[in-house]
Amino acid sequence: MGGRSVFTAASVCVGLLFAVGLGRTTPVQAQTNLVCTRDLCRVFGSDGEVLSSCRRGEACGTRPQGGDRERTPVSCPPPQEQAEREHTDIASCWSRHDGSIISCCWVGDACDAGTDDPADGRGRGGVAGVSLEPNHVFGGLASGWAGVSDVAARGSLLVVSTRSEPFLHMFELEDGQLVHTWGSAGDGPSEFRAVGSVALSDSNVYALDTSNNRLSVFDLDGRLARSVSMTSLSLPLPFADEVVWSDGGEVLLRTYEPMGSQRAVVALAPEGHVKTVVSYKVAPAMRLESPPGSPGLSVIPPFSPRPVWTTVDEGVAYWPAGDSELRTLGLDGTVSSTRPLPFDAGHVVTAADREHWFRSSIPAVTMGQRGVYDAVRRRARETMVFPDQHPLAVALEAGPTGDVWVLRVPTASGQVWDVVGPSGEFTGRVTLPAGWRLASVLQESVVVVVADSVGAESVQVHSIER
Repeated sequence: MGGRSVFTAASVCVGLLFAVGLGRTTPVQAQTNLVCTRDLCRVFGSDGEVLSSCRRGEACGTRPQGGDRERTPVSCPPPQEQAEREHTDIASCWSRHDGSIISCCWVGDACDAGTDDPADGRGRGGVAGVSLEPNHVFGGLASGWAGVSDVAARGSLLVVSTRSEPFLHMFELEDGQLVHTWGSAGDGPSEFRAVGSVALSDSNVYALDTSNNRLSVFDLDGRLARSVSMTSLSLPLPFADEVVWSDGGEVLLRTYEPMGSQRAVVALAPEGHVKTVVSYKVAPAMRLESPPGSPGLSVIPPFSPRPVWTTVDEGVAYWPAGDSELRTLGLDGTVSSTRPLPFDAGHVVTAADREHWFRSSIPAVTMGQRGVYDAVRRRARETMVFPDQHPLAVALEAGPTGDVWVLRVPTASGQVWDVVGPSGEFTGRVTLPAGWRLASVLQESVVVVVADSVGAESVQVHSIER
């Protein structure tokens, strides 16, 4: 076993439950996922819910600790050529949808699916997880950052926008060194009210001030090259809340109408020409009413399907939320290719998911005041109707080799990302620890935003395990 902690992909390397007794292994429950770090293992049900956790070498149960069922040891039958290894070590296995084993390997070793048959639902050479030990850590409690707004990474550079000034921070990915920071509060050149989104090209940093409705373009030394007001552009919708760099040489902006459901992704050429890549609608906000004398609140309906997109080499990968097909759009909006999403259904919405929605959608503190929406929360707990499943895709993030990472479960217990290959093949699953959110996928690493126990956020770079 290697010394590096590995968060093994729960759907690429699938741990099968076995009851061990009298020298034989008896199948107890197939299709239960086992995710191990160096010291800790967690057992997930088919709906993604954590069933139990235990330390390496101890018995993990098929129900949460404290349940009325006796805990059953978890292991995999060791590969024949590795039979000399201790049976208390926990191995991981590739399995087919019917639960039958394709092959097994030890955590940290390379698993081979042993098949190219797409019916198996597995592919070769996929993502096996993310290292728990960071290569670099930026920010955190000691940095004084009020919070991370956005992250952009390209080549050897990483740019972070924060909610406190200086708003922009550039780092070297290779050695983790700070290059420089800039951007003070204000309305003048190189100043911001709030940097909501950033993008990075080979020669420029793009910072979108969502309060000023202005895009500032800097060179890599932090010098202002130009400033573009959104009102000066022929946008299909008046405001922008996201900026992304496209390898086609143009900046992509997500535009919207205030209090409306219409959205449009547009490509902004250097000379200022705007063309619409795709337009779509999202579910309108729903109003949570409160007793007389208490304020109401408008929220996004829980776990409602919403179109999602990300940039890829060919343009934009786009899921319209109405089917199981991922489309690749050119910057002129034409569909150049499609790939199927290799998922039968969304993950089951659990009690933990519902509780996370209440906590994240109905704020406990508003403008410095606590308890403003307590009455709304109490009434919502009594009346809110949740769907049975999450959407097939909650967010998309482009990988470096034509893969698209698809967020399946955005819960407080840990994001679940499935990796889809260029032809629609399933190439891996990464389950991130609680408090992590994926920001960018690089060639051999990922960038995540991590919140600690007091809510202070840092940006971290972690290696991809294959």
